[in-house]
Amino acid sequence: MSIGITDKERDAIKEMANIGAGKAAGYLNQMFESHVALSIPDVEFIENDGRHDVSAMLGITEEPCSSVTMGFTGDFTGKTVLAFKQDDARRLADTLVNGLSSKEELDALTKSAFSEMGNIVINSVVGSISNILGTRVDFSIPSYTTGNLRDTVGDCPPGCESVPLTVIVHTHFCVQKVQAQGYLFLLVETGRFAERLATLAIPND
Repeated sequence: MSIGITDKERDAIKEMANIGAGKAAGYLNQMFESHVALSIPDVEFIENDGRHDVSAMLGITEEPCSSVTMGFTGDFTGKTVLAFKQDDARRLADTLVNGLSSKEELDALTKSAFSEMGNIVINSVVGSISNILGTRVDFSIPSYTTGNLRDTVGDCPPGCESVPLTVIVHTHFCVQKVQAQGYLFLLVETGRFAERLATLAIPND
């Protein structure tokens, strides 16, 4: 079926996401004083017809994770999820306090640190895409949750239910100092996003 986005535009989405994810990795590098390895973003499309499971498409399991979700509205609409497996999340938080906190303090720090981390990473990725497209988006307050990642990622973003397609950009990265792997998912409604994307001067081969 035609999705209204060409292969060159798909590659442009990857490049924009890669620029933003690279900036985010730089911030994480400074935060954890560790090299952060980043994968090349993948781009998928899903029909909002009630028959497609985003989590199944991306191979997401029901393993418990610590996640930060931020929605955004404006010239295009969607949500972004930054997630770490819970053991990895605790190791990252423990690194920030040099192992000096109790479990209760560490849990509280994890929530605070991840909310801030999610704010930085998500703003870097979505902000870069928005700037390149010359668009404006407004972010919701970061929402920190622990639990099933399938439920966190699987729902279509608010405001996207009535559009025929959603763009999904996903990547993962590794904080090598503590061998913690994180995942970043960007779900965007296709309509207005595709309109802005079509205005880019994408060179022909």
